[in-house]
Amino acid sequence: MHVDLTNVEVLELRVAHASIPDVEILDKLLSDDTVLLTKDRVLHNQAKAGGFHSWTWNEQSELTCEELPGIQMKTMPESTHSELLDRYNTHGSELYEAFAFNMSEKRRETKRTARRRIRSYFGSADGILRASVTLAATSVKDGLLCGIELNLQAKASGLEGLRASESYGIVANGPDCWTPLLFAFREIFLLHLRHVPVDVFVIPTSTLDATKELAKHAAKSDTGMAVQFCLSDMALVTFSPCAKGPFFDRLQRKLRSLSAGRSNEVVAWDPIPTIRMLAELKSHSKPFGT
Repeated sequence: MHVDLTNVEVLELRVAHASIPDVEILDKLLSDDTVLLTKDRVLHNQAKAGGFHSWTWNEQSELTCEELPGIQMKTMPESTHSELLDRYNTHGSELYEAFAFNMSEKRRETKRTARRRIRSYFGSADGILRASVTLAATSVKDGLLCGIELNLQAKASGLEGLRASESYGIVANGPDCWTPLLFAFREIFLLHLRHVPVDVFVIPTSTLDATKELAKHAAKSDTGMAVQFCLSDMALVTFSPCAKGPFFDRLQRKLRSLSAGRSNEVVAWDPIPTIRMLAELKSHSKPFGT
């Protein structure tokens, strides 16, 4: 079958409107005169449910305009923007590249997928009220095993929170009491959430004690100074001890399980290049606390 595309306007969304959330596509771009072509099966079904023209690939890799079976639908949040934006991932910073340094393309794609999932769930990153991070760490033979669980709360009433990510890493290069915090902030920057107020619930006692030095701007190591510099580029961050409860128990069980044997969930992370890059950025910026 030959299709005449002479008078057809083709719009590549990732170029024209980088990182556009699903809600913005449905709210502002689709109409009776448009056809959506997407690999996102959930978006395809949502477009079909809205009465729009959409094509995608089914499980047999066949192009289809039919609604796909077995796709779990969710309530779509309201749009948080009155007009289309050229870019929707406006919450990154120079610090992102410091944390993404030496990441494989596979790992970068994993984080891009997580960012798309977050934007899709909340309508946009601006739909997030605040984040909570539960942070644990334990010494293992290879170094320091750090683990975090990240949960996000919505601004919109009626929209449940999202368990956004969990991340585990082995730090073999000179870990200290500040290292778990830097590992936690790494996830915040990689997911472009630096604009969101963050509540950090800390399990390691030594790390919790180290946070008391933040108020005095008295970090006594390169890692501590890197943590302070991250804080200068973030929204409000609070630190609290993590009392016993479901988050505490789940994260501790996970670390015990990972400590017993290596897993592809655990990623080796050398913080030294990041710390050096943050120090370089800090030398070209205003002093911390000004």
